[in-house]
Amino acid sequence: MTYDYTIHVLNKLPQNNKLRLHCASGDDDLGTHTIDVGYDFHWHFCDGWTGRTLFFCHLYWGSKQIAFYVFRSKWAYRCWLDCYWEARSDGIYFSGKNPPGALEKKYDWHT
Repeated sequence: MTYDYTIHVLNKLPQNNKLRLHCASGDDDLGTHTIDVGYDFHWHFCDGWTGRTLFFCHLYWGSKQIAFYVFRSKWAYRCWLDCYWEARSDGIYFSGKNPPGALEKKYDWHT
């Protein structure tokens, strides 16, 4: 059985700050995008029966950046068909549903 997932990466930085991101898997390169505050960059995919799907994103905000996995098949239980990530000024937050419930800080920015 396969499931259809949606990954969301939302720019929740302070007003007038753009977020640049590049997301990809081993099979799909989603390209580099620059998104405004409040914008939700999202995509859909079907997790294959082999259970080896992996997506990562590299986020850039000014001189700060971070690269991390946004989906791994073995994490599927953490995402109720949606993985929701927010880029904020103090780091990257996660919720396993959309609309998100309480978000948990997962990563700090690197300089």
